[in-house]
Amino acid sequence: MFYDVKESLFAKKEDTKFNLVINVLITLVIVVLVFEVFFSLSYSGIYVIGASMNDTLMGAEEHFEGDAYLSGGRPVRKYVADTDGDYVYVKKNKKPVYGDIVVVNKDSSTSIIKRVIAIGGDYVKIVAGKVYIKHSAEEPFPDEPLSEEYVSPEHNDPFNLSNTFHNDETGFYVEKDSYFLLGDNRNVSLDSRADGGTNFKENQIFGVVTDWSMRGKSGYTALHKFFVFDLPSVFGIDNRIKSIKEV
Repeated sequence: MFYDVKESLFAKKEDTKFNLVINVLITLVIVVLVFEVFFSLSYSGIYVIGASMNDTLMGAEEHFEGDAYLSGGRPVRKYVADTDGDYVYVKKNKKPVYGDIVVVNKDSSTSIIKRVIAIGGDYVKIVAGKVYIKHSAEEPFPDEPLSEEYVSPEHNDPFNLSNTFHNDETGFYVEKDSYFLLGDNRNVSLDSRADGGTNFKENQIFGVVTDWSMRGKSGYTALHKFFVFDLPSVFGIDNRIKSIKEV
């Protein structure tokens, strides 16, 4: 009888340890889910594809498979993702300021990532890769160009025709509630220089890339290669951009 009692007590002790482990795991899962819900209300993780923000953000190379087909009059090919791009986080619905890196809903199916160069009411001109900004029609453009340490000379060829834009005393007018955006790799970026000048409207701005994710992007990128957690669709948070076409 004494042996039976000892056995039952031992089994109960083991059950208690097992239950404790299970309870801890369940609690951790609940904490992660709650954190993810609240985090996803304000932030979205993005994966960068393309070279137009090099070297600030390194984009994954574009690999395509299959033959090209036409969509809206332009060729489109199926993209095959890889893991070479940077992964950062965007603060959704944040109003950007000069110098911010932003994610923009270019159209219903395309999102891009660029840098804010000028805002509504400004005038912009680019001369041989140098950007000049004035803040009213009456004032002249400054003698000194915008200081842009984030643009490397190898990505800003002064002889590239796209790196001269509205080179006159009028410049390009940035409309109210709009932004003038450029990629840091000026040689290849398709941005506000396109079509003679493009204003990106405030309601097209998905969000601003956070400073903390830029500082830690190497870590977030490495983690993203091995572990990605997305909320189940039941939570209704479906406006998270998963990947960004830079150009």
